[in-house]
Amino acid sequence: MTDTVQEELGTTAASNSLRDNENTAGPMLAAAAIFILLQPVMQIVGVFLLLIVTFGQMGAEAAVTVALIGADIGILALIHKNLNSDKAPSLKQIGWCRPVNGWLENLLLITAILAVSSIFEYYYVAFIGEELQQELVSTFHSLASGNQSIILFLFLVTVTLGAPLVEELVFRGYLQSALAKYLPPAAALLLASVIFASAHLDAMAFPVLLVSGLGLGYLYYRSKSIFPSMLLHFLGNSLATAMILSDF
Repeated sequence: MTDTVQEELGTTAASNSLRDNENTAGPMLAAAAIFILLQPVMQIVGVFLLLIVTFGQMGAEAAVTVALIGADIGILALIHKNLNSDKAPSLKQIGWCRPVNGWLENLLLITAILAVSSIFEYYYVAFIGEELQQELVSTFHSLASGNQSIILFLFLVTVTLGAPLVEELVFRGYLQSALAKYLPPAAALLLASVIFASAHLDAMAFPVLLVSGLGLGYLYYRSKSIFPSMLLHFLGNSLATAMILSDF
């Protein structure tokens, strides 16, 4: 029994090793493009379907929140399917592994990056004289004032937990890793960060999102793991959410 388990583990390890050595950059890049393009489509279609099914009684903000959750689940399902396909990358290739540089260094980097991005956002907001992510703030206020506590809770969970998980898998695990096979690390990091900021479809917040993307990308480059960048992403989104809560 033990020998059988060891043989199976050995076979799995060998399979992962072979995948690491195969040229999976092209399929990974194609998968990343599909994930990035499909997510907003899923959200838009989901909102329309929810409004039609509920005859508009659900409310636009609630529909957006539920559609966002559905889109995140849909992308995770596609990632799961991709990881079980013939040309699937290994978990190590998408950063689903332990950091190579240890957690102490990563925690120090997370603190520094979070501080720099927060300072940049503070002065940027002061410069433009407008609050960022107005749609996010509007959705939160609408759900809170409309006494939709369950939808509001789901909204907060999606922003603080769902976004870090899905976006780090897509933009760092798939996209940046694939780009690094074709470009120098710095160029791959920059291009992935530009795409990350652009995918949010918020021109006013683009500089802040770009700085955040660069920080997340650098952390991923240093650690070769998406777990530190997930933690940083979670802390950043939680801080932004806390600021919205404090103003309410």
